[in-house]
Amino acid sequence: MRYLFDQPDKRLPLFVDSIGYDCEQEAVIRPNGYPYIHWIHTKSGQGKIQVAKQRFDLPENTGLFMNQQLPHQYERTTKEWTTTYFTFGGALAQEILALLQLDALLYVTENVAEIDQFILALAEQVTHAAPGYQYDISGTIYQFLMLLKKNSLSQTKGDYTYQSIVAPLQRYIEANFTQPLGDHDFAQQLGFSTQYITRIFKQALQMTPNQYINTYRLRQAKVLLLQERHLSITEVAQKVGFHNANYFITTFRKFEQITPHQFRQKYQ
Repeated sequence: MRYLFDQPDKRLPLFVDSIGYDCEQEAVIRPNGYPYIHWIHTKSGQGKIQVAKQRFDLPENTGLFMNQQLPHQYERTTKEWTTTYFTFGGALAQEILALLQLDALLYVTENVAEIDQFILALAEQVTHAAPGYQYDISGTIYQFLMLLKKNSLSQTKGDYTYQSIVAPLQRYIEANFTQPLGDHDFAQQLGFSTQYITRIFKQALQMTPNQYINTYRLRQAKVLLLQERHLSITEVAQKVGFHNANYFITTFRKFEQITPHQFRQKYQ
């Protein structure tokens, strides 16, 4: 099935330009790229896509995400090549991509079947369109981008930087969270500059190492608040690495919207 929307409402934050599901894929050459953001993955057979000087082979259950205006071309490398794709734009499309830190070009090899089902559901949503459906679809496209972000984070775990910085730092923090920890400790432990560590860690987990410490300490504090009710709030704070009870209470309330004492009462 194929759908091409001739007059999408370009005032929407996100809108669909075209959808194709399980289509026989013809060769495409776009020296000036495509005017909208593009997703394509292989249902059966295999193809190859050239983007600038990079070549991507697309066997079954692999996909490629491309931002608009990237010069590219693709063709089949087996007798038959069927694909699923959809293209989209929007008044806030580029801002949303930047907010989610999605790269202009993303090669996806995991959980493509989940994306395939998403696009099938999107096509069916268009087929049975009701008045105002474009507004619903705008929200649906955002869900797709969140799904793509989740998959990109999953793939990141195999990267060298993840294995050499993010994973070891997580283990170090979780083993030493009761002690005072700071940027100097991370740099000494990993052998990289604090700026580099912070940038890589934030790219992977959307938080800095110091923010990760606080969230981990708060998770441990909630366990103690419920399981060790004889402990005072100050004692709980000290056991999870907050050596200032007032700071612990302020941080807990910021994240949980209630104080540690209220949290304990809530689950009495």
